[in-house]
Amino acid sequence: MASHYEIISEKYIPLATVRKVLRKRNKTDLAYEQKMALENAEEFTRLSEYDSYKVVKGLKKLDMRKLKDEFIVKIADTVPNNEEELMLVLSASKVSFKDEELKKILETIKKSLK
Repeated sequence: MASHYEIISEKYIPLATVRKVLRKRNKTDLAYEQKMALENAEEFTRLSEYDSYKVVKGLKKLDMRKLKDEFIVKIADTVPNNEEELMLVLSASKVSFKDEELKKILETIKKSLK
C-alpha cells in the first residue's frame, strides 16, 4: 500500500521529546510502530525533555565539526558517564575523537545538567 505522505525534512530529536509527543496522542490512535516507539521511549529515556535539550545545546556550542547532530542526540539520550561509555555511543561515527575531545564532551554534559 502506497503512502500519501511526503517527507519535508528530517531532524534528530531526543528520545524524551518522542516520549512527550507520543504520550499526548490517544493510545488507541497510535499505529503499531508508534506504540513500539512509545514503549521504547518510556523504557530508555534517561532525562527530561528540558534536560535533554540543555545537553544538546551545550554540545552544539562546542562547535566540533565532527560531532554531528545524530551523535549529539544519542549522547543526550544515553548520558554517558565516562570515556568508555562515550566511545561506545560514538563508535558508529566514521570519525575518531581525541582524548581531549572526549573529556570536553563529558565536561559539557556535566555542566549542562547542573
